[in-house]
Amino acid sequence: MKHIYTYMITAALAALALAGCRNEESIAFNLDTDKIASGADGGRYNLKVSARNGWVASTEAPWITISPANGDGSVTCQVQVDSAVATTSRTAEIHIQDQVTFDDRVVTVTQEGYRYTIMPQTTAFEIPNYEADASRYFEVKVKANTNFSLSAPGASWITVPGEKEEYPSVYFFKGDRGVRPREFTVRVEWAVNTDASKTDPRTAELVFAPATDSGTPDADISDYDTEKISVTQAAATPITGTPRQKDSTALMAIARSLNVWDPWDGSAPMSTWSDVRLWEDGDDCPEEWIGRVKYVRFYMCGTENADCIPYEVRYLDAAEELVFYSNNNKERLNLSTGPYLSELTELKRLTIAYFGLTRLDPSITNLENLEYLNLAGNNFQTIPSEIFTLMENKNFHALLLNTNYRSLVYDLSNATNLNNLGGFYDETEAQLRRLFMHEGLDTLTLGVNYFRGSLPTFLNSDGTVEAGVRTYDQYLQENPGADTLSVLAGKNMPCVLPKIKYLTINNNRFTGMLPKWLLYHPNLDWIDPFTLVFAQEGSLPREEDGTVVNAGFDNEPIDFDYEGVEGAEYGGYYDLYTTKELAPNN
Repeated sequence: MKHIYTYMITAALAALALAGCRNEESIAFNLDTDKIASGADGGRYNLKVSARNGWVASTEAPWITISPANGDGSVTCQVQVDSAVATTSRTAEIHIQDQVTFDDRVVTVTQEGYRYTIMPQTTAFEIPNYEADASRYFEVKVKANTNFSLSAPGASWITVPGEKEEYPSVYFFKGDRGVRPREFTVRVEWAVNTDASKTDPRTAELVFAPATDSGTPDADISDYDTEKISVTQAAATPITGTPRQKDSTALMAIARSLNVWDPWDGSAPMSTWSDVRLWEDGDDCPEEWIGRVKYVRFYMCGTENADCIPYEVRYLDAAEELVFYSNNNKERLNLSTGPYLSELTELKRLTIAYFGLTRLDPSITNLENLEYLNLAGNNFQTIPSEIFTLMENKNFHALLLNTNYRSLVYDLSNATNLNNLGGFYDETEAQLRRLFMHEGLDTLTLGVNYFRGSLPTFLNSDGTVEAGVRTYDQYLQENPGADTLSVLAGKNMPCVLPKIKYLTINNNRFTGMLPKWLLYHPNLDWIDPFTLVFAQEGSLPREEDGTVVNAGFDNEPIDFDYEGVEGAEYGGYYDLYTTKELAPNN
């Protein structure tokens, strides 16, 4: 019996061995596919190799990787296809060879090319009606493989980068990047919603389109589709209540928008706020103005808003004087007053000083009662034309334009960049003439700027007064009793700034001669001329032949005696004004 069991076990093992040999012989060398189709982004694809022997996979395409690249028996491989680098499709072969029989199997890999595309990753944005200056923007992520432009048609409150302005050198055929899409972040800025008359949100569309210069030499931009993003901004918050309540709310809102250093405590009465004065009983004002804002100063601000004066200022329509003084980093800013001041037609005195202004909004000329304008310490390159319109107001008497440089350059002859200096560097003599011809000014400050050239004489070559310029004889006919001026009668003297009491043109780059009208001005002894008028500084830009000219008047006097001073035809100042007392610095 024992022998029978042994025989049966032996027979079974033999049968199993024979079956195993037959299975091994039945495994044919083969692949589960002979084609792989990939999109432009590439990817990983499984490839099953059936084999009884060792095998090796190979390809000449650098954009294809096989793992594992060899094996012994049946294995599932991964084929890695890199992303495309062109707009056209490409094809390559993978060869897998049996290392015993040398049979060769081929897999054809075909990959699509990239279509030129501009794909914003967001379709809509919702923004509030107000944020602090530094937060008034949102960022749009865009995948693109061509240069693109961005616009916001009809939405002036949206600021977008100009065509190729934000990315001026993005060309996609560089190195090995090809036309693979890249992700860009585009910053879009927005303005505060100031239209309190509308209760509905306002909307805009951002339109992405291929730039005229796509940066890709074989691109046909006519085939592109534009992409759009919707932007919805919350409605403006209206300011309501009594006129006094509107004033206090407006002050708090303006302080918030300007990011003032020390805002007021809204829980305290407005009458206790610093730098705020209210109309009181006995003041010369309409009765309904009593208790409203008469004067306010906003001090130590931090705004970079292009229209720097917030829209809430329109509610201060009873104010007589407004002061906006000192803004962070003013020297690098290019701000405008904005359109909202124009509604304050009762305003008499306005100061926007050391703030970063480079222009005035044209609507500022609506301030028909303005008498005093202080624009000192800004960044003007020329005198804004709106100033001359304001000077036509019947009571306008004071204009302050001193210290308007961005940075002080003492030696202009060695300066390497004379652009955007501020300080009225680009101003002409013609505009200065217009200022000096204003007979109503009692205050004019032009000191510490970059004014150049000679002061106008207002005389013809033969010494007669220019046409259109009045003499003191003519002025006295309309202003009888001006005893001090009577000494100028019959002297053919141009009537220039006859009422001036405070004049500064010091520390500019003026050259040439001090004119007669200034040397013998009837109020010269009031204005400390040796400090605030005659003294100039630095040098002018180097002339074409390399000559360096230092600033300063050729006939600058050292005292009021005018001894040896060219053009002092009436002797010393007090030789002409014999009834005046000597000035302290004579």
